[in-house]
Amino acid sequence: MLRNNNKINRIDNFFAWFLAVYLVYCNGSWLAFEAKTILQIGMLGIILLYVIFRKVYFNELSSPSFWILPLAGFPLISLLINVNGDANLASVIFVSITYILLSFFSGKTFNSIIDKTARFIYVLAIISIILGTITLINYPILLNIPVRRNDLFGSEGAMGYYNLILYTDRVANDFRTQSIFWEPGAWAFNQIFALYWFALVKKDYKKIWIFLLSLLLTLSTTGLFLTLILLVAVFLQSKESKFRLQIIRGVAALVFLLFVGSLYISSKTDLDIGQIVYEQTVEKFTSDSKSTSFDERIGSTKKAYEIALDNPFFGVGKVSADKQLFVTSGLAELAYQLGFIYLIVYLFFFRDFFSHLGWLLSIPFIIIMINGEAYSYYIISSLILIYGTKRLGKSKNIKVKDSE
Repeated sequence: MLRNNNKINRIDNFFAWFLAVYLVYCNGSWLAFEAKTILQIGMLGIILLYVIFRKVYFNELSSPSFWILPLAGFPLISLLINVNGDANLASVIFVSITYILLSFFSGKTFNSIIDKTARFIYVLAIISIILGTITLINYPILLNIPVRRNDLFGSEGAMGYYNLILYTDRVANDFRTQSIFWEPGAWAFNQIFALYWFALVKKDYKKIWIFLLSLLLTLSTTGLFLTLILLVAVFLQSKESKFRLQIIRGVAALVFLLFVGSLYISSKTDLDIGQIVYEQTVEKFTSDSKSTSFDERIGSTKKAYEIALDNPFFGVGKVSADKQLFVTSGLAELAYQLGFIYLIVYLFFFRDFFSHLGWLLSIPFIIIMINGEAYSYYIISSLILIYGTKRLGKSKNIKVKDSE
C-alpha cells in the first residue's frame, strides 16, 4: 500500500512539473507561435487530466469561487452584444474554459503549480544568463545553428531566429536576451512573475540575484521599472540591515557589470551598448525619440482607448486576430475589447496576487506590468487571476496559503 502511495505521489509530482513547463511554453514562447492551436488544445487537455487525477487519487475537487463567473462569463456576454462575423468565439471559449478548469484545483495544488511554473522560469533564467553571456562574447557561434522562420520572425528570405529549444535569439540581434520567448519584453514579463513569487511570497531571497542578472541582460524598459519596485518592496520589508546592505551592493555590482560589459562589447564590435541602453530606458519617452516602434505603440494605444470610450460597458468584443487592433498594452486591449467594467474587475483580481507589495506599490506595479505587454489572455495572467479569486473566496478548501 505504501509502495502504491509513493508511486502515485511520484506520478503526481511529474504531472505537476509537466503541466508547469507546458504552461510556460504556452505563455508566449516560440512554440506558442509555431503550433498555437495544438498547444492550446493540449494545455486544456493536460489541465483537465490533472484535475481528474487529483480527484481520483486524492479526492480533491475544489468548488469554483463565485468570482469566476464574471471573469469567464463577461467576455461571452460582450460577444453576444457585439454580434458580427469577426467575433473570435474560439478564443473567448478557450479562455473561459481555462479559467473554469483552473478553478477546480484546491488552493494547495494551485499553489504548487504556480511554484513549479516559477521554478522552471528560474531555470530558464540561468540558461539565459549562460547562453546570453556566451553570445555576447562570441555572437558568431549562433551562425552554426539553422535559422528558423515563421510569420512572427520573418518569412522565407527574411529575418528569422535561432532556436535551441530552451533558448532563442533573433537573427536581427540587438544583444538583448529573450530566452524561449518571442521577444525580450515577453521574457521580462515571465521573469517578473517568478521574481515576485520567490522574493515576496516564498521569501527565497537567494534566487533574486539570478533574476536581476538575467533581467539586466534582457534590457526591458518595463522589466526595469518593475524590478525597481520589487527591490524597493524587498528592501522595505526586510528587517535585517545586513540584507538591505546586500541589496544595495548587489545592485551596484550589476550596474558595474553592465558598464564593464558595455565597454568590452563596444571595443570588440561597432555597437554602442550605452546608446542601446539609453534608447531602451530614456530616449523612447522623450520628444526626441527615434523609435518608430514606440510611436506606433502610442498611436495604437490611443486609438484603443478612443474605441473604449465609445463602447465603455461591453467594449467591441474579442475579434479574430486579422481584424483586431494591434496593441502592445494589456490595459488598452482589455478596455477596447471588453470595456471598462471588465477592466476594473480584471485589475481587482490581478492585484490580489501582488498583495504582498502593499496597496501603495502594487497599484503602479500591476498598471506597468499589464500595460507593458498584451498578455491579458495568456496563461500566466490566468494563473494570477484565478489565484486572486481563490484568495478572495470564503471557503476553506479554496484558500491559497502564502507558503507550503
